[in-house]
Amino acid sequence: MKSLRIGLSHGDDERYGNYPQALRRIGERLGYDVETVWLHEADAGRLDGIVFTGGEDVDPARYGRDDARDLCDVDTGRDAFEWALRDANAHLPTLAVCRGAQLLNVYHGGTLIPHLATADDHVRRNGADSEHALVPIAGSLLEAMANGDPRTNSSHHQAVDRLAAPFRATAYAPDGTLEAYEYADRDAHPFFLATQWHPERMPERSLGDGPIAAFLTACAEGPVAL
Repeated sequence: MKSLRIGLSHGDDERYGNYPQALRRIGERLGYDVETVWLHEADAGRLDGIVFTGGEDVDPARYGRDDARDLCDVDTGRDAFEWALRDANAHLPTLAVCRGAQLLNVYHGGTLIPHLATADDHVRRNGADSEHALVPIAGSLLEAMANGDPRTNSSHHQAVDRLAAPFRATAYAPDGTLEAYEYADRDAHPFFLATQWHPERMPERSLGDGPIAAFLTACAEGPVAL
């Protein structure tokens, strides 16, 4: 059984436990022994891939929207740490989830919508995620993954506004919210998939297990030379 060491950008087993649980469960199914490490708590060491996890809003000052600070719940220390993490690990297969998708779009020069006009359709209610259909773009990684079940969970009030230049949008919600993106030229970069939804909270669903399985398979194949 191949061993994989996956870095998680932020969190802990109590509040963010769905991430390591999903990675280990799907890894076992694929024949991988997955070890996870919380990178803000430990030295990264050797990594086969990295997951940028969900959480607080990205500081709007990072994308030129200081005026939106009152709309956001930010952690500037976390922003700085994960910024540096991307600097050091851009060569690794990467899965970016919710905040992670927003952060990496800003890192690469994109912007965010600080508060969606349709936020009520996307936020959690009574502790449970909302759910909506997804519209994948033809030829994208997600088009094949949807496999007849193009629905995802939803738990956010922000989203990508201007997508950064290296990427292409690969899925939208029915209201036009950008829900996923990948590198425009996949062959020139390591595996990269950013999802606005939380695949780790969708066990046994096509767009839950699918992105994680694709990420782990890429991790097993190794990073590309940049």
